[in-house]
Amino acid sequence: RADVLINLSWPKHKGILGGKLFDYLGIKRNILVFPGDEGSMETVIKETNAGCVPQDKEELTKVIADWCIEKKTNGLVSYKGDLDKIKQFSRDCQNDRYASLIFGK
Repeated sequence: RADVLINLSWPKHKGILGGKLFDYLGIKRNILVFPGDEGSMETVIKETNAGCVPQDKEELTKVIADWCIEKKTNGLVSYKGDLDKIKQFSRDCQNDRYASLIFGK
């Protein structure tokens, strides 16, 4: 069981949210996005508190070291994602939004 899920971003392709991000949100584990894309993916992670988006190698190293210490000390890496905000990215919620756009409900 992974405590942290890695999602590599493409900084030159802002606004693209790959399906893996939605899968990861549903798993309820910390998501490490690197490098920061200053776009949609970074916004989702920060707004949902579902993980971390280090801005450089030094910050990345610190985040990983802190998570390793937490895992060694507590046996797991705590997850602090905002489940209410994450819910809006679920397939059910997304399907309801699409249906309302198509059918006007």
